[in-house]
Amino acid sequence: MSYLDRKTALQIRTLISAIGLTITVISLSLGVCLLITPRALPFASNIDPCILTAVRKHKLTIGYAVVKACNAWKLPPADKSWRFGDYIILRYTITKDNLQKIAENSIYVYAYRNLTIIDPIGFMKAVSSQELRDSLEKAKTYTGDAKRTFHNASTRWTGKGVVVCVIDSGVDYLHPDLRNNILMVVSMFAYGNGHPLVWINGVNGSWNEAYEYELQINMSYGIFPWLDLYGHGTHVSGIIAGSGNASNGLIKGLAPDAKLIVIKAFNDDGASTTDIVLDALSWVERFAKEYNITVVNMSFGALGSTNGKDPLSIACDQLAVQGLILFASAGNDYAFPFTIAIPACARKVIAIGAIDPYTSKIPSWTSIGPTDDGRIKPDFICAGVWVLSTKPITVKSYLEQAVPEAVRDQYYMWLSGTSMSCAVASGLCAEYIEWYYYVFHKYPNWKEIVFYFQKYSQRINILMKDFISGWGIPKGLPS
Repeated sequence: MSYLDRKTALQIRTLISAIGLTITVISLSLGVCLLITPRALPFASNIDPCILTAVRKHKLTIGYAVVKACNAWKLPPADKSWRFGDYIILRYTITKDNLQKIAENSIYVYAYRNLTIIDPIGFMKAVSSQELRDSLEKAKTYTGDAKRTFHNASTRWTGKGVVVCVIDSGVDYLHPDLRNNILMVVSMFAYGNGHPLVWINGVNGSWNEAYEYELQINMSYGIFPWLDLYGHGTHVSGIIAGSGNASNGLIKGLAPDAKLIVIKAFNDDGASTTDIVLDALSWVERFAKEYNITVVNMSFGALGSTNGKDPLSIACDQLAVQGLILFASAGNDYAFPFTIAIPACARKVIAIGAIDPYTSKIPSWTSIGPTDDGRIKPDFICAGVWVLSTKPITVKSYLEQAVPEAVRDQYYMWLSGTSMSCAVASGLCAEYIEWYYYVFHKYPNWKEIVFYFQKYSQRINILMKDFISGWGIPKGLPS
């Protein structure tokens, strides 16, 4: 019960912070609106404040207009566009002259932002560094696989027949825990005939042949289309569907029989752009049915207005309408209100925060809600502190060089962050989908997964969903 006492204390402190922060935000917002909102822009309420600031200073800026497809003809020609279901996302070079026409016909106009892999490296030098170092020592003394034990991973339901798409920094497809579970790799950084470069195992050739092909591309163009030089995508993939071959079955993913499609949409330093991620989501929409994709793992995010109207959130919501189940990292921006990342703030994306599987404590760095428009996020919390999983073996990755003390051996390392907890949730979801299809002979939608996650969750707040722990900790299905 001492854990619940600590939890209650944390909630009280967070509520006090939320009240103070809310008052501050309201005050600042009123001041900012008075300072930067041009009188000539009566539609400023649906414009990202960053765009208003740039326009006021007569600077060109890149923005995205989110518009209903039926209204797209009312807008001026765009630099680039994407369509997701009933919505079209248009990219513009925005000036004071075209902003009003764009805004008055759009749902929201969003500023260009870079996206980053949500990883723990910054924490090693930040306020929570000692917290993480202490918990790493606990992780190293743990003899089993903490993520599977903590979530009561099923031994009967292993994700068989389920395809999970991982949008990340690539993957080491030659890792013994992954090479048999990866169906294909897709690159958003290399194109052929105008299409992302794809390698399908057994169709284009073996994984060894894929590696030889990558070496040729690297010699000519200086890039690796699919390999994971950052190390994040390989770790996330192993959490979801690692087979355990390199550890004689000791360290496995939550769904070791699931299949993976890995899209490399983040470069070798863990960064990407709104354009590239929209391209990746567009690829998923186009090929989801052809390759039977049911789950999308997004262990990344961006800071910004979390009202769910940004282009990434709208795109994800439309993919959910079409039947996909999307998970996103809540963020690692500390337990302050309104820190949920984009696209975890989307209405139909399942946002995942972190909990320490070794101590059952919620870490100080996991982002919490609510969203800017008052919705309760995260939806669930999963193991996200020093999760043991696969690391690249073909290349020496950035992460293992940055945190050498977290490397276990040639094949595995520990990492922390809501990236890891997001992958745990995706793996659990693959278990549930296999079970659901066995029982009901159809695939579940995102609402049904949330329902069953709730049903088999360990509730922290027994009264309601809250903005720290969501609905609680989802557990594996009874075997």
